[in-house]
Amino acid sequence: MYLNRESEGCWSATSLINQFDAWQEQFPEELWRLDIERKYLRTYFGGTERFLKTMMNGRKRYQRR
Repeated sequence: MYLNRESEGCWSATSLINQFDAWQEQFPEELWRLDIERKYLRTYFGGTERFLKTMMNGRKRYQRR
């Protein structure tokens, strides 16, 4: 079973990232923007510049890399 799963790419980081990206693509970009605004901007608006520039820059798909 292990060899079968390994040949399918189950433990590959690239395969996992592709699965995450495929799941994320089913939602519109605006929904992600609203979610980020609600969870992070409202909560951490007075946060550090590092947080706002690194963690809030782009979608999660770019942070996974």
